[in-house]
Amino acid sequence: MEPPFSPTLDRILAAEPPDLLFHYTSPTGLIGIVKEKQVWATNITYLNDAKEIGHAVDYAMHFLKNLQAPHWTLEVRELLQQMHDNAGAAARRIYLFSLTEERDLLSQWRAYCPPKGGYAIGLPSLQLKVMAKKQGFFLCRCVYDHAEQFAIIHEIVTEYIARYHKRRESGEEIKSARETTGWEFGQHLALYGPVLKHPSFCEEREWRLISGMIPETHPQFDCRAGAAGLIPFFKFNLADEEHSNVVNVNGVQAIVITGPCNDYGAANMSVQFLCKRYLDGVAFGQSCAPYRTW
Repeated sequence: MEPPFSPTLDRILAAEPPDLLFHYTSPTGLIGIVKEKQVWATNITYLNDAKEIGHAVDYAMHFLKNLQAPHWTLEVRELLQQMHDNAGAAARRIYLFSLTEERDLLSQWRAYCPPKGGYAIGLPSLQLKVMAKKQGFFLCRCVYDHAEQFAIIHEIVTEYIARYHKRRESGEEIKSARETTGWEFGQHLALYGPVLKHPSFCEEREWRLISGMIPETHPQFDCRAGAAGLIPFFKFNLADEEHSNVVNVNGVQAIVITGPCNDYGAANMSVQFLCKRYLDGVAFGQSCAPYRTW
């Protein structure tokens, strides 16, 4: 689905990522990434931080609730109510995978790695962009700034009001035009809403791989067991036959960072053995974060 007219969103979507983007994970997660050359993009309604994912919905609903113009007719006000009602109807077939610009961030080690140690794998962003396009995803930096978020929501809402008027001018019946416009607004908010994050998360400097609508019949769809039941996810391939080199892309070398642990020697050696077998040529490093739980 193409984004509606929004110069601010267009600028965000066009932003170039840094050469490497990092994903923090457990030893088990790293094994899966390295061996399969895959990451798992989770259905957005099943993310651990689902409340934070709803930030864009809350923001849009507040905006619509308070949007007033004395010259608007009852017809337009009813359209805004329809858009408001559809703002919370997030698409259930959108999948997301999170990365960050930060290679050694204490809050990331704490949030996404087990207490006894984890890893951050840095992947060439050019490879991620190529594979995203081939699998119906897009890679985008998150927006934390209030002014940018306001501009995006304002521009999108204004665009959908204009689309409604075009439908009416073409002869479409009021109820049909209102429902269609409201539904499209809800779908676009679900797709691009994950780009908007609460300002309190700004230190994460997050980038996200976000999918379009993915049906359950897709061959890369699967489910895993979670604490409260099954969690749908998408097996996002990091490589294919045409773009098989994940380790070094245009001179940018993938890297694995060993997180805080009680035995860096053992942790470093084991991850080097793993990568020598399945991802040969990757670089290595270790955290400098002053963090321990052992």
